[in-house]
Amino acid sequence: MRAREFKDLIFQQFANIATAFSSPKRLEIIDILEQSEKDVETLSNQISATFANTSRHLQILKNARLVESRRDGVRIYYRLADDKVFNCWKGLQLLAENRVAEIREVLKDFLSERDAMNA
Repeated sequence: MRAREFKDLIFQQFANIATAFSSPKRLEIIDILEQSEKDVETLSNQISATFANTSRHLQILKNARLVESRRDGVRIYYRLADDKVFNCWKGLQLLAENRVAEIREVLKDFLSERDAMNA
């Protein structure tokens, strides 16, 4: 395998994980599962989504190896794969909060400069 092929495969795997984090509902599921494992029905009620949509979100998270499941009778329970999943989510939250703060500052500066020019 050439270096380029290797890099492409590795970055594709990174992108698969990033894609799993790209849905607000999936982020909410990760946030909920940090507290404790839940079955699909409970999760669907908590995120205000249909059972089918919740199942689909969970499959995407499972395919990215971010959650694991176990069956108990007819119910399937999901949990985070490990603490690193939640740590990544918290890191993403912090990054977004910092970026939003920077955006607010830039907007404030822009409006101040615009007001000064119009005065």
